[in-house]
Amino acid sequence: MRNISLQLRSRLLIPFIFTLLLLCTHTPLQADTVVLTSGDTLHGTIVKETDDTVELEHPLLGTITLPRDQIASIEHTPKEAKDSDAQPDSSDEKAANTTDDSTPANTQTAPPAAVSEIATAGTPAGLAAAQSNLTDDEAGDAQAIWKSQLQLGYGLTQAGNDTANFNIGINTTMTKGIQTLTASANYQYQSVNDEVKQNRLETKIQSKWQATDSPWITSVQGFYDHAEFQEWDDRVIANADVGYEFIHENRTAKDGSELNFLNAVFRLGGGFRREFGNADSDEFVPEGLLGLRAAWKPTDNQTFSVELTYFPDILEIEQYRFIASGNYEIGLKDFENLSLIVGIHYEYDSHIDASGVPTYLRINVGLGLDF
Repeated sequence: MRNISLQLRSRLLIPFIFTLLLLCTHTPLQADTVVLTSGDTLHGTIVKETDDTVELEHPLLGTITLPRDQIASIEHTPKEAKDSDAQPDSSDEKAANTTDDSTPANTQTAPPAAVSEIATAGTPAGLAAAQSNLTDDEAGDAQAIWKSQLQLGYGLTQAGNDTANFNIGINTTMTKGIQTLTASANYQYQSVNDEVKQNRLETKIQSKWQATDSPWITSVQGFYDHAEFQEWDDRVIANADVGYEFIHENRTAKDGSELNFLNAVFRLGGGFRREFGNADSDEFVPEGLLGLRAAWKPTDNQTFSVELTYFPDILEIEQYRFIASGNYEIGLKDFENLSLIVGIHYEYDSHIDASGVPTYLRINVGLGLDF
């Protein structure tokens, strides 16, 4: 989990001008002051203190919960000063009495959609956003969140023969409202005694939509693969599916953030594939899609995921493709944004006879860099 101070600096840059104006007009003259271990300072009213946390009522972020271990010092405003600020003068009282009936004076306004959407759970802005109920329209108008990861892996074995394995991958995800757009590419190279045995590029782009609090997920995806040692040289695949999230369990982490602990999705759909470089596959082949995807996050820096997908031919049901993949990622606490990744990818294609290469297995062990 990234530290609160870094999140606070990076996530609030976009609405910076708005924040300044709002603070100038809404920050009380007398307020409690909380100084974080990073040096950042928050002004507001402390409403609750425990041995582990401090709850602060912030004029912009609402009520936020701060862990004690990330607080350097607290300066309490004397009660008399707060009481004097709380007493309105006659002009203020008159203005309050003339408030429009459609806007009650005691109504607390939720954080703006732009601030709420760019916040990350676990940061002060993220905690405030989680407590404000954004509508689907507000989420749709919110700003996009980008996240990317670069993966590198290399292995060398010297025994009866010299085997070298190299893989590089990149994955970029954009989330905006109910839509998540993902683009990825992976290159795999293998040689034995200086003879190339594997030279393959796999790319994927996917867009999926899941409404707030809905178990239904709609997605479309496209694939382009280039392989030097398959019966085909290039392959294009496109499909669409509807998924149902039949398991969704969240848990609260020690820092108060929301953790997506366990989820599982059943998928049903269809599409087509087209192979090039193979005289027997010069047309579009319609395929069905039946799949299962699950992820488990036991801690905030560990993730296990698995995906199983079955693609039967619509015209020849006895022919099919099967893909299974698994991934384990653990964040390295001593190195920010760096993680250890172990992945496995298996494919079987019944269209390829035994004299060809009907199976494909890729095992990756390497490092991932988030940026």
